[in-house]
Amino acid sequence: MIPEAFVGAWQRVSIALGDEPASAGAHVMWVQGWSAYADIRVPLVAGGDGLDCFAGHTSWEPPCLRWGHDIDLAGGPAAVTDVGFVEWDGADLIERGTFVIDGAEVAYVEVWRKLPATGGLVVEMTDDGFTHVQVGEHALTIVDERATTGQFSATYRQGDDIVLNIGDPVAVPSLSGGCR
Repeated sequence: MIPEAFVGAWQRVSIALGDEPASAGAHVMWVQGWSAYADIRVPLVAGGDGLDCFAGHTSWEPPCLRWGHDIDLAGGPAAVTDVGFVEWDGADLIERGTFVIDGAEVAYVEVWRKLPATGGLVVEMTDDGFTHVQVGEHALTIVDERATTGQFSATYRQGDDIVLNIGDPVAVPSLSGGCR
């Protein structure tokens, strides 16, 4: 389990790559439970760069968060782990680290803001090719059936409203089991 301060629904405010100025980059949501997480990234402009989605489990090794990828739309190996040095700037979470882009290591800084309505119920449901993480009114469900049907779907909901979606909208799973 990770510290309670990280449990919630987070919206990326900005990302800065290398020496470039910070920008929104894409619509990005990260839903973090006690262990499981899910992340969806949809371009600001339809058909633009930045479509991505991944999920797995998070660990805390101060001052770093580690996100293992069990599901990854980009097709990376399941063994991929993102590591970010994190610190607080008021209520915002600042994540720093490096990405490999076109074979070169590039520094990044992401600013994350916790959304309201993240208290209460925390649900983590994971299985081979399936992740559902819900915190309060925020839920992200990912179904990866590329190995069998070629389909990949992810749906981020706030309450009953679909906010971000990749592929066919995913139904909210039954909460009979998988609750923490």
